[in-house]
Amino acid sequence: MYERIQGNDMYQAGPNIPFSSSVNFNGVSLSNPNTSLATGYTLVAPIAVPSIVGLDRTNYKPPVSYQYSAGIQQVLGPTTALSIAYVGNQNRHQNDYREINLPEPSLLPSITAGTAGPYNMLLPYAGFQSILLAANEANSHYNSLQLELHGRPVRGLQLQVSYTLSRSIDPATVFGSGSDLSRVSNPYAGWRHDLGPSILDRMLHL
Repeated sequence: MYERIQGNDMYQAGPNIPFSSSVNFNGVSLSNPNTSLATGYTLVAPIAVPSIVGLDRTNYKPPVSYQYSAGIQQVLGPTTALSIAYVGNQNRHQNDYREINLPEPSLLPSITAGTAGPYNMLLPYAGFQSILLAANEANSHYNSLQLELHGRPVRGLQLQVSYTLSRSIDPATVFGSGSDLSRVSNPYAGWRHDLGPSILDRMLHL
């Protein structure tokens, strides 16, 4: 099954420059918003440092889910049947966001020590604060063993017992959402850094 390209990635790019940029002054005269009421001085608008949300056009395939199952059923008696099934799926090209306007990893020690110079001069895209790209790059999977026992021990009474042993792995639980549209927690390491048990994972089901 394929999923369409979702609208959230487009909507979040709506405020990108030049369509949205603002400078706020507080405590000004209504007749002259450039004049501070506290000091009487003319306020000078600072240069707004913009941010951009975009799409990684080299890594934006349609999300896809492969689902499969296999099972057998065995009669254990005139009124009892046992079902055993394997159920799983593989999900590819799931969405995440990664910050790309970052200094080289080799500069991080000197930035931490305060000896690297102005931070904005160390970025690959000078003049921008944040450049956040949406990519369909992450993978997840689910595997389970499902057991069911059906029986009618006495007339008019039906009995069903179910047991599931499963494992769900995905990279989208860093913020506890259990869904996509999350930022990778370490943009240098990528989505695999967050790969682990899903927030929806349950090892045992009865």
